[in-house]
Amino acid sequence: MKGLLLVLLAAAALAGSVQASAAAAAPAKPWLWQCEQIHLEEAKDACYVRLLLLDIDRSGDPATELPRIDRRARTTPRRSIRAATC
Repeated sequence: MKGLLLVLLAAAALAGSVQASAAAAAPAKPWLWQCEQIHLEEAKDACYVRLLLLDIDRSGDPATELPRIDRRARTTPRRSIRAATC
């Protein structure tokens, strides 16, 4: 019984490490990528507003988060004009 439990624990640990390494190997998605998938301009704008406000709320400190968002927007590749001009 103990041997079976050890085997199951080892298998679970191995599966977790495989998933973590697969996630680490996946390419990072560009900033605000969810909004880029939207074609309707009004909906895309609403998406940007929602995600940016969510970032600000999560930070808990708008005074430091807004300059970070500004720097991030300035360094965003020009593929996304909206993200670069936020």
